[in-house]
Parts: sequence; C-alpha cells; structure tokens
Amino acid sequence: EVERIRELGKHTFEVARRLARGTAPYAGTSPRSTQRAIEMLVRAGVVEEVPGVSAHTTGRWRLVDPLLRTYLAALAP
Repeated sequence: EVERIRELGKHTFEVARRLARGTAPYAGTSPRSTQRAIEMLVRAGVVEEVPGVSAHTTGRWRLVDPLLRTYLAALAP
C-alpha cells in the first residue's frame, strides 16, 4: 500500500503523510497541486472524504486504513 502511494508521486505521498498526522495538507503548497494529490489518493482508495465536515476544515479527509494511517503518521519527516 505504501509503495502504491509512493508511485503517485512525492507530493502525493507527502499529502498522505500530512493527512495521516492530522495536519493541514495545503500548508506551504499549491492548493491546486494538493487538491490533485488528494483526488489521486481518493481514486486509489487510500483516502476518503469525511461526511458532514466543512470544506474548510483540516479533518475533511482521512485515510481509509487505520494501520496505514498509523504507519504514515509515524514516518520521520
């Protein structure tokens, strides 16, 4: 699963790590490229939108697999 995310690109992998950590995925990056990265993660079945959460909230997206979320969150920067 991690290799599949890496294959999506460095920026997409970093966005997945940020989502796993619960930090803002858009911080310090191009909003357009970050949105594309999130869309790729959604299409890959790695990330899902949290229902009922405002579009302007950090917790709008989450990793589907809790073990993958824990692993990505623990990776060194």
